[in-house]
Amino acid sequence: MRFAADLKGSVSHRGKAPFTSEPDRTGYNVKSFTLGFPGLCILYISSVFDIKCQRVVSLTFGIAGQDGMEQIQWEIKKFNQLTVTELYELLRLRVDVFVVEQICPYPEMDGNDTHARTLHVAVRADRKLAAYLRVLAPGVSYPGVSFGRVVTARGFRGRGLSHDLIEKAVELARVNWPRVPIQIGAQEYLRAFYLSHGFEVISEIYDEDGIPHIDMIRKQD
Repeated sequence: MRFAADLKGSVSHRGKAPFTSEPDRTGYNVKSFTLGFPGLCILYISSVFDIKCQRVVSLTFGIAGQDGMEQIQWEIKKFNQLTVTELYELLRLRVDVFVVEQICPYPEMDGNDTHARTLHVAVRADRKLAAYLRVLAPGVSYPGVSFGRVVTARGFRGRGLSHDLIEKAVELARVNWPRVPIQIGAQEYLRAFYLSHGFEVISEIYDEDGIPHIDMIRKQD
C-alpha cells in the first residue's frame, strides 16, 4: 500500500435554506445542511443517498471560519462521480509522490480506482487537493476491506491530515462493510503509525516495488 506522510477553515454559504432535500432523476436523494455560529464558523454538509441501495454514495462537508481562514472540505465519491479535473488532480498527486518523490517506478493505475464500490476520499484546503486515500471493498485487493494510496501534498504535511484520513477510512469501512476486517499492506516504516490506529502486524517484512512492506489487520466490532 502506498503512503506518504488540523482541520481548520472557512466557507460562506448563502441563498439556501438551512436544510434542503431534493430527489434527482437518477435514483439519488440529495441533502444539504448549513449551520452557522455567529462570529465563529459555518458548518456545511451535503450528501447523496442511493435510494435503491440505501447507502450514502457521496458526501461533502466543510468547516469555515468567519475571517478569511482556510477553507477545509472533505469529499467522498465513487469513480463515476469524479469530474475529469478531480480525477486528474488525484492521479497527479499520487504520481508526484509515489513515483517521482519516492523514486519508485511502478504501475500506479492498477484498475482498482474504477471498481464500482471503490470510495475516493479527498481533503481540500481552499479548493486545493491537500490529501487523499481510496477505500477498497472486500475482495478487490484483500479478502477484507482495504484502503491505500494514502497521500498528503507536500505543502499540507505536518497538520495531522494522515491521521484524519485513516480515521475516515475506518469509519467508512464500518458503515459500508460492518464487522469485516480491514486489511492493508503498509510500508514497514509506518508500523508504529498504524499500530496507533488499532492495526496488528500479521506478516513478516516483504519487498514490494523495492520498498519494505508488512501486512496488517484491524478487526471491526
